[in-house]
Amino acid sequence: MTLITVIHDDKTELIPIIFEYKYSITRHLILSDESKRDITLANELLKGIEAMNCKYQIDSKAELYILDEDDKSDIDLLINKIKKSPNDMLMLNASGADLTLVIMLSNALMEQGGKIVAYDKRDNSYNIIQKGSFENRFIKNSMKIDDFLMLMGEKVIEETSKDEIRERKRALDI
Repeated sequence: MTLITVIHDDKTELIPIIFEYKYSITRHLILSDESKRDITLANELLKGIEAMNCKYQIDSKAELYILDEDDKSDIDLLINKIKKSPNDMLMLNASGADLTLVIMLSNALMEQGGKIVAYDKRDNSYNIIQKGSFENRFIKNSMKIDDFLMLMGEKVIEETSKDEIRERKRALDI
């Protein structure tokens, strides 16, 4: 499967789907707007995906594609690139992303038999939308905090005990 992830400010909406399908993804295309902020977020996610692939011994290729989300010709070039990709399942992971890009990509992917995934962070569930069908699923592969931080591009630098947390809380409550 090729997973196409569209970067936006809240990466936490994208990560559960990446983790849920980690063993099914053979190619991961990360789309980023040309803004410095989005490119930074995309690179953090790319490093997190590479770390996850290494940790879980997953043979998957992740690549970054930068475009101007407000330029139709950039979107058309991306769609043509996707259409030329191998004949595997295409899935769009774009919960919360730029609506114009999502609509154009959704249309192109569904014409090729692809699927759109919409994550609901309040229910920890997601909808799979396909041409002519709709299915709701719950996340089966819940992450541990280390995996979540890894995919966010972060890492644990210090651990503390519950007692220490309670002690620090008392100091703050004064």
